[in-house]
Amino acid sequence: MFNLQARSEENTNTAQAQIVRETKDYNQFRLIVGNRELKEQNIKSVTNQIAHRGQTTPIIVNERYQVIDGQHRLEACRRLNIPVKFIIDKKANL
Repeated sequence: MFNLQARSEENTNTAQAQIVRETKDYNQFRLIVGNRELKEQNIKSVTNQIAHRGQTTPIIVNERYQVIDGQHRLEACRRLNIPVKFIIDKKANL
């Protein structure tokens, strides 16, 4: 038998998929108070990983392009001169 009752909004998957974008315009991104301090050892490690496997995890920014997560990935992409993948999450904050 089929359930033909109308589904309520809360029972449906209405969340919009987040779009992964990419750019080489690194200067549009802003670090903010509360971001972890950039550490050279971490940057080198992340740069090595991205150089071998590509950027598998996008950085997360808010609508003002403030980096919420991924400042080391951003710097690694900058050093490799490759596009950085990012997601804009309007509700994101530290």
